[in-house]
Amino acid sequence: KYTLEFRALRPDGRTRWLTTHGRIIFDTTGKPSRLLGAVSDITGQKLSQERFRALANAVPTFVWISEANGNVTYLNDAWYAYTGLTEFESLGTGWLKAVHTEDIESSLSIRRNARAQKLPYELELRYRRRDGEYRWYIARSVPMPDPETGALAWYGTSTDVEDYKRTEAALRHSKADLEQFAYAAAHDLQEPLRMISIYA
Repeated sequence: KYTLEFRALRPDGRTRWLTTHGRIIFDTTGKPSRLLGAVSDITGQKLSQERFRALANAVPTFVWISEANGNVTYLNDAWYAYTGLTEFESLGTGWLKAVHTEDIESSLSIRRNARAQKLPYELELRYRRRDGEYRWYIARSVPMPDPETGALAWYGTSTDVEDYKRTEAALRHSKADLEQFAYAAAHDLQEPLRMISIYA
């Protein structure tokens, strides 16, 4: 069997994308005798893919696609610019190289459960930047049928929330400091009142 994609020029000068699928028919002696196949116009699919990639590369978040088995088949330019990894290093399960070791198992578990139930999912994890620093991200993904095969694929984004996390932590720290100050101030104010009460 074989599959081949190619471009063809129409008589009117327009270019169309075509795909051909075929297989060899063997005679009784095992020698190839015929080649059977079909050709389909996939120009619409190709244009949709090009638009998707252009849009995905225009946003600052990571955009990715993974198959039902969990293997990643697409990552946008933002991923490669951030991680410094190549496409060869990132696709499949290679993207895990950039995930913090403490976040790998929980991330994979959530993804596996979502794939088994064919449901969207959301999780938080840390990705390593090309300079070695880790930053927090929220990854969200939804299942959608693949336009070519019809099989479910998960389309997702990962958004940097490191600054939000730091602000949240600073606010929690400030709240704790404020509560401690309020307690101390209340105690200090109670002491003179206690003395006045004693003298009274």
